[in-house]
Amino acid sequence: MPGGSGSNRQKHVVLAAALILVAPLLANVFTDPGRLVNGFWLSALVCTLPALASVACFARASSSTADRLAWRLIGTGIGFWAAGAIGRFLLLDVSDGRSVPAWVDPLFLLMYPLVLTGLILVLRNRLRTSRHLAYYDSITGFILLIALCFTFFPDQVTRLTGYDNLGSAVLITYPLGDIALLILTACLFRFASHLHEGPWPAFGSGLALFAVADLCFALQTPTGGRSLGLLSLFWMVGFVLMIYGTWQPDGEVIEVTPGTGQLLLPLVFLSLVVGALAYGQEHDLWEATVVALSIAFVLVLLRLGVTTYEYTRAIRESERHRLDGITRLPARTRLTGWLDQHAKLPQPQRPPLFVLAIVIERIGQIEAALGPDALDEMISITATRIRRSVGEIGQLAAIDRGQFGLLCAEDSAPDPESVARLVFQGLERPVEVGGIRLQCSAVIGAGRYPEDTRDPGELLRLALISCDEARSSDTALQLTPREPDRARKSLKRTQELRDAIGRGQLTLHYQPKVRTDDKSVHAVEALVRWQHPSEGVLPPLEFIDLAEEGGFASALTDEVIDLGARQQRAWKERGIDLNVGINLAMSDLIDESLVRRMSSAVNRHGVDPADMTLEISENLVMTRPTLLISNLKLVKETGFRISLDDFGSGTTSLAHLRSLPVDEIKIDRPLVARMHQSREDAVIGEAAISIARELGLDVVAEGAEEERTVARLERVKCSEIQSYYYSRPLPADQFEIWLAEYESGLA
Repeated sequence: MPGGSGSNRQKHVVLAAALILVAPLLANVFTDPGRLVNGFWLSALVCTLPALASVACFARASSSTADRLAWRLIGTGIGFWAAGAIGRFLLLDVSDGRSVPAWVDPLFLLMYPLVLTGLILVLRNRLRTSRHLAYYDSITGFILLIALCFTFFPDQVTRLTGYDNLGSAVLITYPLGDIALLILTACLFRFASHLHEGPWPAFGSGLALFAVADLCFALQTPTGGRSLGLLSLFWMVGFVLMIYGTWQPDGEVIEVTPGTGQLLLPLVFLSLVVGALAYGQEHDLWEATVVALSIAFVLVLLRLGVTTYEYTRAIRESERHRLDGITRLPARTRLTGWLDQHAKLPQPQRPPLFVLAIVIERIGQIEAALGPDALDEMISITATRIRRSVGEIGQLAAIDRGQFGLLCAEDSAPDPESVARLVFQGLERPVEVGGIRLQCSAVIGAGRYPEDTRDPGELLRLALISCDEARSSDTALQLTPREPDRARKSLKRTQELRDAIGRGQLTLHYQPKVRTDDKSVHAVEALVRWQHPSEGVLPPLEFIDLAEEGGFASALTDEVIDLGARQQRAWKERGIDLNVGINLAMSDLIDESLVRRMSSAVNRHGVDPADMTLEISENLVMTRPTLLISNLKLVKETGFRISLDDFGSGTTSLAHLRSLPVDEIKIDRPLVARMHQSREDAVIGEAAISIARELGLDVVAEGAEEERTVARLERVKCSEIQSYYYSRPLPADQFEIWLAEYESGLA
């Protein structure tokens, strides 16, 4: 179940309290069985813990979506057991012995069909197809388990329990019901990625204790003393484990598509039924046993009939769905099947192969403009053209909407470039759809065996990678993937970065901004670094874009501003008064909660917002100017300073500076670096500095790495310089050493 650390602490407290309640019962069983076993303590315990277990199941149901009904049924079943326990210990007279069946037995026994149905529903929800299996097999197995017990061991059961047929049936139903529940619970481990995860290890352990206690109860039927105390202990610990199990999250659930192996279990059931009926020809079976075997036999036949029908229908649907609905080409599964056939051949027998991935461009734009029906028509026409162009050269399949794969053997087909040229030629003529003539363009990527891979099954993936790389480089054809593992590595690193946030792997390096008038340092820019566990320190260029693409750039920014505010506060307490600059991402600038996030960070560390500067790139300013400027005004009203970074690299004009709520601009690094090399760049840079100063803005120059560039910036009264000329970005402790040495040099 989802929940925070506070919720987990509450659960642990409740669990500890339950164990403390059970502990005196354990001590009592082995020390003084006569005083408390039938007293108030035992009655209160037996009446309380089952009810708590029922409530825990209903609480689990309220937080679950897929298994909500299942947990409600399980909770209801345990609730009936709790009602039976209350009746047994508070209302039932057992002074002359415990009669079987008693009026409380139906309450106890109602637990089994309800919990059994709940577990069946859980099992059913983890099957992708043939979900009827869970019902037929569970119910048939339970009925057959009881029938077989009374078929082969009727006298032994009667002798063991000491009751008539009805009493024996009632008593033996308890452990048999527990065994059935245990078997179903064990089946659920098939759908868990990790066996120790999920509610079922603890829940199954509780059921195991139940089965042991119920079997002993069936054999002895105690009404008091140490035996009842020990059985009550097993029941109560079982309930504690069930409560604990309901609190565990599902973990990684695996859904299963049943195969032909689904016929094995009903055939085993059928063999057992036939064997039991044959045994009954020579022995006197109870009428109830014959009825149970007959019901099991009918259920098995129904199960086999329904399974056979569904399996036949699935085969027909599979054959039908192996053709793409729009183009009537073989579907992607057929293409992967062809590749798998080649992969299964002995390596000396595998011919050289290549796969072309053909991706039609502007699919989304065309669908938005003309609608899905018009797009389908265009794809159908395009598929026909491709098939007529290269269909005889190789095996063509539709791998996705507007995407095609062509498998060719090099010994019977032209080279990949020639085949791609035939495709381009077939698509040269415009396609008329919805009264509009459209020029259909495509991007083609290739994967080749054995040049690019030793596994033919990888060819389609490599072809799609080549296609993606071709699109990224603005070309129409790429014959081999440059970085076949780039996408996989990117996904892996993205997840590693997500995990790194909040775990101490992100650190800040600080680069000083040196004033040109008195050479003092009053501000720094905080630049994030990632201390990767295996790759060492990574600069921001290697992971900032991953955070944007992964959708968690805001979380990264929150981590950075938290680190920056904490360091600013620590410096201030030691008499080092520095303004700390933090870079914002695009997702931050359009986030309506930006002000709340930034204010929360500085308030948490007791930092004045005026001691923090939020830097935004000029390239982002015009993306969504209305919302961005509105957000920036709110940020500025809160007290933060705002800096326009990379000025001169984007589209922001000098006149546009009037509408931006900024306090400073940072001249773009390449422009500053070329000031002493190009007269034009020098004029532009100096003009920008002059106009910004006239507008009352501070100006920071980046990229002044040479002394003559620094001198020129000082002459034109640039406010501050941030460059390697003074210092590279340094960790906080090293920066403090640099600052002390720098200020002592000034003195």
